[in-house]
Amino acid sequence: MVRGVEKKINLYKSVTCEHCRGEGGEPGSKRSTCSTCKGEGSVRTTRRSFFGNFSQVIECPECLGEGKLFEKKCRECGGDGKVKKEKEISVKVPAGISSGQTLSLDLEGEAGPKGSVPGNLYVNIRVSEHKKFSRRGNDILSKEMIPFSLAVLGGKTEIDTIGDKVILKIPTGTQSGDTFRLRGDGVPDLHGRGAGNHLIEVVVETPKKVSREQKKLLEELKNQGM
Repeated sequence: MVRGVEKKINLYKSVTCEHCRGEGGEPGSKRSTCSTCKGEGSVRTTRRSFFGNFSQVIECPECLGEGKLFEKKCRECGGDGKVKKEKEISVKVPAGISSGQTLSLDLEGEAGPKGSVPGNLYVNIRVSEHKKFSRRGNDILSKEMIPFSLAVLGGKTEIDTIGDKVILKIPTGTQSGDTFRLRGDGVPDLHGRGAGNHLIEVVVETPKKVSREQKKLLEELKNQGM
């Protein structure tokens, strides 16, 4: 999500018949006037009801509104101009996209009738959760455990970012819950307007077990009011 990615997906869908190029007729076959609609492309139907007879003009079911028919239908698609098959599609997911957003891929939808322009494919995006990082707007959030001594005395510690490991400077007297900011190391704006920040919340780690020497030193600190 942060860097962007290209995914390959396989779809079983209607595609334009390659044998007849979507026309529906066997290559070389001649076209003749449809005997059902007499070349009009439409037919009139009459229905009886309680209120009387109703006439309606509909698309010719034989030639599908074209007014002409091939003498021989395509042996691959049976005259539909399209066949069902699996197709691999490349989807370029831009950096900064969010879960629930949708990508539109032009002309990658179902093939239209008789070689007409295919529809579009709409891909709904779901971003998988990360075990360490979370997102708030265009900011990346994470937590880092630091030892008590580092919080008191200050120093440097190596932390993970969405890219490489970096060195974070911890000032003297850092408290648990303090947050540090790495400018521009967050999520790129989807529209190219810079990037967010990486916000690191430090958590001061309290040791569960201490050695005899460590305990002695802590007792001395305690006696000094620390």
